[in-house]
Amino acid sequence: MPQSAEDRGLAVFFSTLFCLALARFALGFLRVPEAAAKPLSLAVSIVFLIVPVLAIYKAASAKWSPLRSLAFILGGLLVQFGLLYVAQNAFTQAPIGQGAAVALSQAGLICWCVGIGALITTMLKDRNLLIPVSIFLALFDLYAVFTPSGPVQVLMRKAPQLLPSIAYQAPSVASTASTAPRGAPVLPLAFVGPADFLFMGMFFVAVFRFGLRSGETFRWMLVALAAWICLSPLLGEMPLLVPIGLSVLLVNLREFKLNKEEWTSTAVIGAIMVGVVIWGATRPRPVRIVRESQAGPSQSAASQGSPAPASSPSPTSPGPLPSGTPPAPGSTPGPR
Repeated sequence: MPQSAEDRGLAVFFSTLFCLALARFALGFLRVPEAAAKPLSLAVSIVFLIVPVLAIYKAASAKWSPLRSLAFILGGLLVQFGLLYVAQNAFTQAPIGQGAAVALSQAGLICWCVGIGALITTMLKDRNLLIPVSIFLALFDLYAVFTPSGPVQVLMRKAPQLLPSIAYQAPSVASTASTAPRGAPVLPLAFVGPADFLFMGMFFVAVFRFGLRSGETFRWMLVALAAWICLSPLLGEMPLLVPIGLSVLLVNLREFKLNKEEWTSTAVIGAIMVGVVIWGATRPRPVRIVRESQAGPSQSAASQGSPAPASSPSPTSPGPLPSGTPPAPGSTPGPR
């Protein structure tokens, strides 16, 4: 039985992840009318994006050491990629087993993200470092997600099949028109990069470690994330580190005491990153050349199943609602 608030926090963390995995697995059996599939998928995705915030917040209240952080990292990596390997190789003919393995693998992802975030925080010596770190991460996430040369855009162009294996998946709800086997892995409606959960864990652990406003930070981060996610249908890709970093910074601004040199260095970091974002945003976007098949000009590569970027879901943004057989873990449902 847990004896301390720290132990209770970890108990809530693991219990929440298990419940999310169970709910994700159960969604594989659910079928709803076509008209209800889209709104229900959006509602379910929001729940699967918000609830992990509670789990990470509870885990952050524990006393973190480098050894505990490494245990979370190694254990999480083993669970995530070990279960994905099992799903791809041992359960290829067993949709229910595959669905269970994929659902549990997502819990492993959050574990190793929290472990790395906590490990980074154990190296921070001063709460004032959170200000430049928040500004840097928020602006870097804008560069990474929105600009053509950013890592997310490059990954989506060059290796979109890797995204489902390394990203957190907010699930969708299948309609009655779906031909997917009952119990098979549910298709994602949105992806969240591991960095979002990693740095969320880092910020929450730092808030507890340095005695900052933990409760207020958690509540305002939930509000900011919910509002940010609701904008995703209009804006597409949504860099979540922006509301995460700003929530930590604005709620705890009165707790920071920077001297003149520290404010100057923070301003320099901010100016450099603004320049990086502007530079990335002004780079020319790569031109995708669609080649026609030998069968004739009426059949393009896109019509034969080659990637169609307009229909592919982006990280932390809603993608197309699935219909049909779900892809094997490690493949992306977007390009068709």
